[in-house]
Amino acid sequence: MKKIFIPIIAAALLLSAGAAFAEKPVFNDTDASSGNIYKSDIEYWASQGVVEGDGYGNFEPLRQPTAAEFVKMLVLASGKTEVPGAPVPRFSDVSESDWFYPYVKTAYQNKIIFGNGDGTFGPEEKMSFQRADKMCTRAFMKPPIMADVIDDFSRSAAARLLTLFENSAETLIRVDGGAEASEPRYGVYKTVAEALDAAPVVSDEEHRVVISVTPGTYRERLVIDKPFITLTRDELSSGGVKLTFYYGASRNYKSYDALTEDMEYPSREDLGSDEEYAAAVKDYENKKTLLDGRPYVKSDGYVSGVGTQNSASVTVTENAHDFTAEHITFENSYNLYRTEEENGDIYEPESEADLSLTENLDEKKRNEAWYKSAEARRRDVTVSENKDAQTQAVALRCSADRSYFIGCEFIGRQDTLYIKDKARMFFTDSYAEGTVDFIFGDANAVFNHCRIHSAAYPNGGYVTAGSHSAKQNRGYLFFCCRLTGDESLNALENSKKVKLGRPWKPDALVVYYKCYMGGHIAAGEDRFADMSGNSRENARFAEISSRDADGSYLSGDVYADYEYTDDARYKFARFRDYLDAPFDKEKDEPGEPDGWDCGRGVTYDYFDDGEMIDGRPVWYDDENLYVIPETFNKK
Repeated sequence: MKKIFIPIIAAALLLSAGAAFAEKPVFNDTDASSGNIYKSDIEYWASQGVVEGDGYGNFEPLRQPTAAEFVKMLVLASGKTEVPGAPVPRFSDVSESDWFYPYVKTAYQNKIIFGNGDGTFGPEEKMSFQRADKMCTRAFMKPPIMADVIDDFSRSAAARLLTLFENSAETLIRVDGGAEASEPRYGVYKTVAEALDAAPVVSDEEHRVVISVTPGTYRERLVIDKPFITLTRDELSSGGVKLTFYYGASRNYKSYDALTEDMEYPSREDLGSDEEYAAAVKDYENKKTLLDGRPYVKSDGYVSGVGTQNSASVTVTENAHDFTAEHITFENSYNLYRTEEENGDIYEPESEADLSLTENLDEKKRNEAWYKSAEARRRDVTVSENKDAQTQAVALRCSADRSYFIGCEFIGRQDTLYIKDKARMFFTDSYAEGTVDFIFGDANAVFNHCRIHSAAYPNGGYVTAGSHSAKQNRGYLFFCCRLTGDESLNALENSKKVKLGRPWKPDALVVYYKCYMGGHIAAGEDRFADMSGNSRENARFAEISSRDADGSYLSGDVYADYEYTDDARYKFARFRDYLDAPFDKEKDEPGEPDGWDCGRGVTYDYFDDGEMIDGRPVWYDDENLYVIPETFNKK
């Protein structure tokens, strides 16, 4: 989303003043030589009848406009008209005889203005940048141009602001969970799902679609399948935006049941070959989770469920490339708490007999574990007390290449953040929380100045489970991140503390560079772990220049075993070319890099690895100023 400080705009922006116009009215006081840098904007809007002078040939470009003046300019510039049958304003300080009443009425009916909350509009109040920007977003249905409060908002700056909004190709869609119903006419929707459905499919960055969400909790299972979408918190509102749902991977839910009444289990007699019959059964099973109100037992004897992928509260598909999320919390509540919606939706077996267990011991073992976990959930046992209560429950599953996450939070327990399909992603000033493998998959991802928090778990847990291929040379990079954990994890014996990672696939690639490690992280040879027959020694794990929570460099046997200083396969992590190499999507065939700037201009050299101030890590930016990301203050 663009943020432009109007008083100091680059010269290139000053040349554009909207569409061409034939005759330019000349005001006595708008000459550029007198310091008015927005002369072309003023003259363009004058030619359109949007702005006018004082009757004596003067525009008064430096005078601060009143609310009434700006509403008139905005209504005319955006082409808004009265809405037949819509309510009329009842402001105590606005009457039908006022010159500005028609414009206030039109703005009110088009939901551009709502008043001051005390029954007044304040027509003579001086306009500010912030208030004008907010009105423009509603009138033009385009993202805010700037969100910072600047006091010296002038009539010339107002003309420039209108030009910038008119010329912007971006689309703004707003979500307000407190609305009684969706109002597509005004670009406002009650749910995020409706807003996503209404979003146009665009093909480039210039036409990006911004979905601005009013703070609140949205309990929706979402799929984002369109490119160039930005999901952001309403910048002019206070509070957070939480997107949450409750699916657990091995559970069965009525809302996930895709079987229709006319579907029947495939008949062997109706199909000509074993291959056709097997395909028909597989198709049936893929569409079915419950049968007659009971968990459906698949042909292999395993009780069905939504699975890890489909447990995701929010899924961002491969089609949604160039996705951005700003200041959004993604949560899966399954292992955290139960909701009324979940209680009415989930199937919970009452006895092991309900699972129709087979005689196959491996299958029986899986089903018994499913029942044991469900039983723990019914008794309200928490994950920190008994790991049987936990199952995979994804907060965000993302396959979108060139994705950005800025100031976001990812909350869950097992498998919180599933980043996959070799997509490139950049996380900055964000927060991830979980217990087991809570950052996993084969994405190429940079975590820049993020906080990675391990929640209480009986045997410590694992931060990452990478599934990278041998061809991938980026994997996960944790740069200047802070690793924290619940207090109970510090008391565990070393071998049971949190591991930095384990290889889901043999060539998992995870690098920790200049990170702060809390006392909950295991030391020495327990720093990383094996997984499913994949050896930690053969995986590509590296940890370089780590510090403890107090800011002191780690040394000796604390982490030396996993620096791999003598192994050439890991030396790439010690060179600048690993950090500075082009961040290009892995391809099966060689191709030209697309030059994606993963850090949007952030160069790692600009940051020192920090020091501690008042018990918190800080860094220097490129202007040698302290940087303390807000997310680090999270408890």
